[in-house]
Amino acid sequence: MTDKAIDRVHNPYKVVVVGDTGCGKSSLIMRFSDGKFSTKMETTVGIDFKSKIITVGNQPVKLHIWDTAGQEKYRAIVSSYYNTANGIIITFDLTMMSTFENLEYWFNEIEKHGKLEIPIALVG
Repeated sequence: MTDKAIDRVHNPYKVVVVGDTGCGKSSLIMRFSDGKFSTKMETTVGIDFKSKIITVGNQPVKLHIWDTAGQEKYRAIVSSYYNTANGIIITFDLTMMSTFENLEYWFNEIEKHGKLEIPIALVG
């Protein structure tokens, strides 16, 4: 993408990735944003984010992908990001039934703190 095309990118889309601790949020984001994968990821503390420019149609779109901590002590901080998000990805680990069972919690939190018609994707 040329510098001129990047200059036309305005109003980045904020995508918040949530889910239980250790279910692969950071790995998913690193794979999408950097094209890399690591089996040794550090636990996210609080909130972190990556940016990526993608093309939708013929238009460049900048994504700010927010990586959230899944630990209970950070959940109040994480919920404050729902209301300003343009989309939310809820993740769970296919090998950990508890992360699937906790999906109801994440949907309820988004419903309680987020916008009414926010797009939500579920990724396992």
